Amino acid sequence: DFMSASIWVRYIYSIYWSMTTLSTVGYGDLHAENPQEMVLCAVYMLFNLGLTSYLIGNMTNLVVRNTARTQNFVRDWQYHLRSLFLLN
Repeated sequence: DFMSASIWVRYIYSIYWSMTTLSTVGYGDLHAENPQEMVLCAVYMLFNLGLTSYLIGNMTNLVVRNTARTQNFVRDWQYHLRSLFLLN
């Protein structure tokens, strides 16, 4: 029973529930049964969220950087084409 458990076990249950809900990994067929498994799952979910955030951040950085390089390339070619046509 949740209400008869110690305060620490209730905190573990609450943290496990909130992290599982917010990280959208779902409860599924396999889920934590006791507080030790819940702590392990919570740490694992935090690791996965951090890894996913890191990867998405790096991919976004690559896209933004390449977009800036592409804009510079197009601007340079436009300048060269304008100067070519103005000289002829």
